[in-house]
Amino acid sequence: LVPDSVSVYRQMTLGELINFYNAFYPNFEKTYIENYCRSSNLDRGRRVTSLSKGQAQLFLLQLAFATNAPVLLLDEPTDGLDRINKRDYLKQLVSLLAERQTAVLIASHQLEELDSLADRVMTIEKHLVREPKALDDAKASMQKWQVVYEDVPELSHADLHVLSQTGRVVTLLVLSDAGAQYLETTNPLLKDALPVQMEDYFLGTFGGKRHG
Repeated sequence: LVPDSVSVYRQMTLGELINFYNAFYPNFEKTYIENYCRSSNLDRGRRVTSLSKGQAQLFLLQLAFATNAPVLLLDEPTDGLDRINKRDYLKQLVSLLAERQTAVLIASHQLEELDSLADRVMTIEKHLVREPKALDDAKASMQKWQVVYEDVPELSHADLHVLSQTGRVVTLLVLSDAGAQYLETTNPLLKDALPVQMEDYFLGTFGGKRHG
């Protein structure tokens, strides 16, 4: 597990945390994480809480990979990171995944960051886990359109989810064949297909205000 906060380790130095992990994981690569500390100029005598948010998250990620555990759980891994540290974190995650046969389960509200990482998506609604789907299949279950009208009508179908409207231009999600058929009856002047993103799937599945 890579937690979203280092506060649970506030009394430990980097070296103590490395030894703590080494005691629990039989396949722990101590040399791997020590080399990372050297290459990143991290003194193993420093307390974990003395690191910046970005340094701490990158260190915990590398520490997790050093365990050689078959499954990693990342809890809001980029929460609180600035743009540069977020980019470096995701870059390292992709690089490490390419090197190792490791399954990673990421719990996150930063959906746009996961679009290029995830291959399966699993959602939780009212404490119940929905059946996981391949991300491509999940996106294919709905359509995203940018539509232009002469006069924007009242879009009153339950399977149309309006994302935005700027003047006569409406961006919306179509959630079913019935919704697609209804959209045609509104006589748009122009209709352009847009790629469905993970955030769109989330909005179409759970949320916001549906018109109708």
